[in-house]
Amino acid sequence: MNQKITLEEILALMSTATRIIMEDGTLVEVEVPIKVVGDIHGQYEDMHKLFGVIGKVPDVKMIFLGDYVDRGPQSIETIIYLLCLKVKYRDRIYLLRGNHETPA
Repeated sequence: MNQKITLEEILALMSTATRIIMEDGTLVEVEVPIKVVGDIHGQYEDMHKLFGVIGKVPDVKMIFLGDYVDRGPQSIETIIYLLCLKVKYRDRIYLLRGNHETPA
């Protein structure tokens, strides 16, 4: 399935995800078990391969340590996918800011 997402849909997603992440606050307490994922850097395909190894949401809780974009060829797809996961599974996905993301 190769659907295109509109600019309006992306903006709505970003707005909703921002609100949810801000509601999480700067200190997030989570229960184990939880998987910790770092430095995806726009490697969308590699991210999905990783999900094949560690599991997928909602079966697995995950903390992403930032650095979502900037080096790989699919930075936009990567961040959109992660924001979709955060919106859909807000208590199973945690997105932290890495050194490649600007402060709020």
